Amino acid sequence: MPAKTAVELNEDIRKNFAQANISGESKYVDVFSLPIQKPIYEVQVNRFTVNPNAKVAGFSANELPSLEHYYDIMLPEDRAFILDYSSNLVSYMGNNFFNDDHQLLEESSHVTFRMKGKRGKIYTYKRISILNGICQQKISSNVSYLEDITWLGSSNIRKWKTEGKNLIGFDYNMPELALLRNTLSGRELEILRLLARGFSSSDIANGLLISIHTVKTHRKNMLRKLEAANTAELLSIARDLKLF
Repeated sequence: MPAKTAVELNEDIRKNFAQANISGESKYVDVFSLPIQKPIYEVQVNRFTVNPNAKVAGFSANELPSLEHYYDIMLPEDRAFILDYSSNLVSYMGNNFFNDDHQLLEESSHVTFRMKGKRGKIYTYKRISILNGICQQKISSNVSYLEDITWLGSSNIRKWKTEGKNLIGFDYNMPELALLRNTLSGRELEILRLLARGFSSSDIANGLLISIHTVKTHRKNMLRKLEAANTAELLSIARDLKLF
């Protein structure tokens, strides 16, 4: 049976969401108890949980008991990239993500890197990290799946992407997007992205289940905030920043 994709895993987890323990102050899903493919590890504020059946780069779960052990076997240049990328992403989420409505297990980060295996072999992995815990408006947990993609070759290292409506404005390679993130709301970024992809105001209204008047109001506000003369200039800004 083929391995499930991240989207399929997220959907399976959401179907079981009602079975999870959720208190009034903290949201959390016990993904290790759900009847789906288990993650490799989970990082929480004061705990690190490893799938006991996990095997990464030839190492067993017992040989990689902490997150530091996983970073230790990364190639130095890839480790530096991962740490910098993760720091930027967490900072972005802290500044923007929790100002909007959010749901667990819908925001994910994909990143690729190399690891030195137990017998010296160099492996390439894709890590999919999914937000799994929020407490007092801070990230309290995330789960990570690791997929061996060594067979794809070394040209696929240090690649990244994010998925989820609350991460639309994040771009590790383009700090100019900080302007949009700090100026526009999450809904405005979503509408601007759709406009840049060629959707009409009525299409956007239907897709987002809002009125066309609301779409036009957001567009007018974006023109003012970004000091754009007209919609064409607004779309030019979006395309220059690859916001589509």
